[in-house]
Amino acid sequence: MTFSEHEGSISDFTYNDGAKKLCSVANDGMLGVWDLRKSKLYAMSDSFEVDQNAVCLMKDGKKVVSAAGDGSMNIFSWDWFGDCNDRIVGHPNSIECMTKYDENTVITGGEDGLLRAVSVLPNRIIAILGDPLDTEDEVFFI
Repeated sequence: MTFSEHEGSISDFTYNDGAKKLCSVANDGMLGVWDLRKSKLYAMSDSFEVDQNAVCLMKDGKKVVSAAGDGSMNIFSWDWFGDCNDRIVGHPNSIECMTKYDENTVITGGEDGLLRAVSVLPNRIIAILGDPLDTEDEVFFI
């Protein structure tokens, strides 16, 4: 299969096994959702006009969270991909990577070098987990 609807480099992707769909984010500022059974584009978000760097499925596949180059996180409800339903703000600059910790929490890696635990619904930054460049910092785990 080949998909070419993104207009820029794909930054990250994740697979929703229940829906059999692949979600991707790219530096064109959009979230793409691909139906792998039909080999075609399922949905594409509006452009956020800022790089989308990472994507995670949350809340048992009911939410899709993308992390952006402006430090915001966009939350989409599954099957409502045109525009985000909610946002998490508070990162001072670009979110470069993100990984799911559990159904309610993601860990983000920012351009500032800090790791943050972020709660999704309720939306808030829980803690700065540590600065990997500061050997005197104690790293806290949830």
